[in-house]
Amino acid sequence: MLERETLMAELWSRIRSTPGVVYTARNPSQVPSAEQLPAIQMFEMPDTVEKQDSRGGLPIYHRSLIVVVESFINATSEPAASKEITAFVDQVKKVIYSGGPTLGGKAKLIRETEASRVLRPKMGENIVGLGIVFAIQYIENVANIT
Repeated sequence: MLERETLMAELWSRIRSTPGVVYTARNPSQVPSAEQLPAIQMFEMPDTVEKQDSRGGLPIYHRSLIVVVESFINATSEPAASKEITAFVDQVKKVIYSGGPTLGGKAKLIRETEASRVLRPKMGENIVGLGIVFAIQYIENVANIT
C-alpha cells in the first residue's frame, strides 16, 4: 500500500494549499469546530482491485480508491451560504487538479463521481459544507514492497 500512502500524502498536501484553509484532517472522528474553519476533511472509503497482472509471480494491482473530500466554511450570511461554499469547493478542486488529473503522476487518474447535498452541521448559524466524492485510480506493484 506504499502507492496509496504516496497519493494520499499528495492529495492532503494539495488540499492544505487551498487559499484560506485553516484546518485539514485525514479520516477524522469529529467535525471541525467553528474556530477551525474553513476546513477540509478527507475520508478514505473502499479501495477495490479492478484488474490484476503479474510479473515474475508478484502481483500488480490496478486499484480504484474512493475518497470523500468534505469542505466546511462559516458563510457571511444564511442567504450567501450556498454560493460561498460552492466558490470554496471550486478553489479546493482547483488545487486538487493543479497540473492535471493525476496528482502529479502519483495516480493514473483522479475523477469526481458525485457530490453530497449541502451539509449544515449544528455548530453555528452560517456553517455550511459540501462533500465531493473522488475515484482515484492507481497501480500497486507488490514488487515495490518486498
